[in-house]
Amino acid sequence: EAWARFLARVARVPSEAATERDLRVFLFDRYPRTTRADELRARSVPGSLGRYFRYLAEHEGIAYPWAPAVLRERPAFRDRMETAPLGRDLEEAREWRAELFADLDDRVMLPAPGFPGEHTGEAPPASPRVAALAHELGRRWLLWRDEAVREGIADPAALRAALVRRQRAWERDPHPEHGASPLRVAADAEAGGDGFAGDPRVR
Repeated sequence: EAWARFLARVARVPSEAATERDLRVFLFDRYPRTTRADELRARSVPGSLGRYFRYLAEHEGIAYPWAPAVLRERPAFRDRMETAPLGRDLEEAREWRAELFADLDDRVMLPAPGFPGEHTGEAPPASPRVAALAHELGRRWLLWRDEAVREGIADPAALRAALVRRQRAWERDPHPEHGASPLRVAADAEAGGDGFAGDPRVR
């Protein structure tokens, strides 16, 4: 199952932790870029996922209330399948992916710029520790977003402002696994260290 592999290898979360952003990245980026399917098979993907998600809800108690609306965006999915870059032209791929990431940003599903690591995944973080922190931030942002929406913050500008405040606090506060703030860990890695809290250059 392509969706299960995507969650395990790319999103790195269990099925119960999947989010709307994960599904959008899978449908409109990962699957079109990595799968060369005939038209009939490609058209069946949203329907197949819908049936699988209903099975998860009925038999595993894992519900994705946001999934039906995303799966109804079949024209967008077909367009992404038809226009996905086939060669190794990195600039073409970057431009093609930019459309999706602009949409995710409009939906307030991506962390604010500031912490090292492009959220499009084009530029690798400075160290494995920074990569882990960047991944953690991305998942925390989605949790914060859900919390804010449940609290009644629906306006995109207000939602973004609330989440940016939480992100900046997370960046500055000491991280329990690293003994320093994420910003300090990243600064050490960029300066040539390994991003380890025990390095004397991390304060």
